[in-house]
Amino acid sequence: MAWDQGRATVENPIKTGMLEGVPPNLSAAQSLVDVAETHLASALTLAETDTVLAYDALHGANRKALIAILLAQGLRPTRPPCAESADDSTTGTHYREDP
Repeated sequence: MAWDQGRATVENPIKTGMLEGVPPNLSAAQSLVDVAETHLASALTLAETDTVLAYDALHGANRKALIAILLAQGLRPTRPPCAESADDSTTGTHYREDP
């Protein structure tokens, strides 16, 4: 998929190996959006009783939604954004140790 807006911003992470080009995968992107929506619902449920866990759910929802955008555009991160599992079974994404 060709994209011009934001190209310069995205080219640097591609050059440094933080992102890699893959075939666009709309079904994987939609799966991540569905999981993100579940995380948002969980955050609302938890907000009054456990704000820390609710915040974690919001963070997970945000991360999954943003990765979904990348997957739909034919990009994926090559390493985890933080100290989480190096394997995301939802998308079949396996992060590389070295770029």
